[in-house]
Amino acid sequence: MSMALIAEGKTIEDALISAMKQLGVTDKTEIEYEIKQDKKGGFLGLFGKPAVIRAWVKSSETSQYNTRPEPVTSLEGRASREPQLSAEETYLVERAHHHLQTILEHMGFNPTITHHRRNGVFFFNIDVEEADKSGILIGKKGQTLGALQHIINRLIGLEEHSETIKIVLDVSGYRYKRDNFLRAKAQSLAATVKAKGEEVMLSPLHSSDRRVVHATLSEDPNVRTYTVGEGLYRNIVIAPNKQKRNGVKAASKPPKPKRHYEDMS
Repeated sequence: MSMALIAEGKTIEDALISAMKQLGVTDKTEIEYEIKQDKKGGFLGLFGKPAVIRAWVKSSETSQYNTRPEPVTSLEGRASREPQLSAEETYLVERAHHHLQTILEHMGFNPTITHHRRNGVFFFNIDVEEADKSGILIGKKGQTLGALQHIINRLIGLEEHSETIKIVLDVSGYRYKRDNFLRAKAQSLAATVKAKGEEVMLSPLHSSDRRVVHATLSEDPNVRTYTVGEGLYRNIVIAPNKQKRNGVKAASKPPKPKRHYEDMS
């Protein structure tokens, strides 16, 4: 029995085309599908509902013995070790996909959007046909991508459901490369902080970047990290954890050590 997947589009026909691409077939007669939701309009296209189908490749076994597809937990039909999605999670993922698709099309992109879930977080990857447009969508230091991610999470937060989901956006693998850079940079700077005993303030980072830095250094007992500033982009300070290292309780207002600034672009 072939794996099923969920596909969306402006119309049922568009959803079928999307499903065919994801399943790697070129003829509609090669797939079977069921309509999960027909298209519904919305204000400025943002709160409407797309056409949604569940599709799978035909097989002799499927047609003769069983017409029901296997369960699916992601738009691209990947097998997942994560727990199966609840009905509310499935709905919110579909809404996030729709909002993202609509916004990107209004921005002039023709994107292919896939997603997977890892450790309870939904990672949406955006691929655009024109490679040079990826940089526009990412923006300087990922700021455009970060702002778009913030909007999508806020829109999902407005849905009247008891559950919520966390969404992280990526463009053509940028997030993966960025995370690796941040981890390596954070570890290198931590080594400098320990050697010199001076604080390092990082250039303003989006919350996604800050989480990577905090997590990377959280297990190092000789440094500590904290955030300063306000707004979507804030600074992280990497400081020597002398009080903890020497077993002395930190004073309420310890003297400020020397600090230098580090660009994280």
